[in-house]
Amino acid sequence: MDKDNAQVFLDWLSTKLRERNLTEHQLAKKAKVGHSHFTRARTKGILPKWDTIYKIARALDTSVYEAFRVAGLIPPLPQFEHQEKIDRIMERVGSVPEERLDFVFDLISLVIKEAKKSQK
Repeated sequence: MDKDNAQVFLDWLSTKLRERNLTEHQLAKKAKVGHSHFTRARTKGILPKWDTIYKIARALDTSVYEAFRVAGLIPPLPQFEHQEKIDRIMERVGSVPEERLDFVFDLISLVIKEAKKSQK
């Protein structure tokens, strides 16, 4: 990964840590990752791996998708008026067991269909 992505991620992480009044050491312990991930990112510009960023996001109780986007691991999504709600929906759908995903998609389709009917 390039140094720009690592710096953007570290800046985002610093903001999240300040908001939660945590240190990197406290976060590392909470996320069950080594503090060396932060050190490598800071000194060598090496972005932590996917699984580490996932653990960090979960420990911060923040959107995994947001963390991945900030780190440049997935492309940015178009921004919508209610982006925070969309991120929360994506996060929740991501935790649905695979065997129930078709049911969830059917429910979403039904809600959209009903909303379109009521707009007419």
